[in-house]
Amino acid sequence: FAHSAFIRWGAYFYSLFTFTLHVPSALAALLALVGVAILGLASELLVFNFARRSSAPAKVIITFGLLQLLTSAAFWIFGSNPRGSTPLVTLGATEILGTPVGWNQIAEVIAAFVLVACFATFLRFTRVGLLTRATVADPSLAELVGVPVRLIGSLNWTLAAISAGVAGIFIATAGPMTIDIFYTFFVM
Repeated sequence: FAHSAFIRWGAYFYSLFTFTLHVPSALAALLALVGVAILGLASELLVFNFARRSSAPAKVIITFGLLQLLTSAAFWIFGSNPRGSTPLVTLGATEILGTPVGWNQIAEVIAAFVLVACFATFLRFTRVGLLTRATVADPSLAELVGVPVRLIGSLNWTLAAISAGVAGIFIATAGPMTIDIFYTFFVM
């Protein structure tokens, strides 16, 4: 559940950097991802690190609580007024099979494929990916054989927050946003 909050924070960070501080779009996207990565890491270290041995239902409830906390913090910091941002991709469209498709939509699909390919490569071909898979399969056994389970958890929460932040950036560039629209992503 907390990932919809990271989507929200990615969108609001991007909006803050582009629309309020007038940072160039590419740099603003990078800064937004760094901000969301810090939030993801802090969430893991301050919340889930202490709940590591909790039951699965307890962890689900904790993610819901984290969603509410991050949502309240966003409302408190950014307010309820609609916010805009500078487009990440040049405005315009092309026609694909008779349907107009915006450049932003094409960039979203490309970003999704790139993220999936990067995560698949990471999980399949790197040592840390192997350790991640081992930790997911059996955390206790992984810890017994020397896998740094806490470090793997921190890394994975950070990566998950970054991927949610990418979604937030594209949502921010789609048009004006309010705090309410992110509940749609929570439900999805």
